[in-house]
Amino acid sequence: MCNLTEHIHIKSKLETGIEFKNYFPSFVWVLRDFYLDLEGKTSREYLEDCLWLEAGYTDDIYKKNKVWESIHKFFSERDCITLIRPISDENRLAHIEDEHFESLKPEFQQGVNLFV
Repeated sequence: MCNLTEHIHIKSKLETGIEFKNYFPSFVWVLRDFYLDLEGKTSREYLEDCLWLEAGYTDDIYKKNKVWESIHKFFSERDCITLIRPISDENRLAHIEDEHFESLKPEFQQGVNLFV
């Protein structure tokens, strides 16, 4: 994400990446197995809360903030989709690729259909 401007060119001149926001599609962050209580917030508000820059000077904070800055810089439209855990049974979840969509939790199916 942070090195995106090195591989995409809109014009023949050197680009900073700032103008990419005008060309890029929407950014959608899909969170499966989501279990947090959003306490009245929408999933979009949750995403924006997560994208606040963190204070500090450690390498981990620098890397996180660089990713968040890139998302803000490159995508003017951002959204978040939260999906519950599709299956409760751990053994079946470990092999979810073998499950039929209809066998997954109805709430999960609804969320996927809404997303699509």
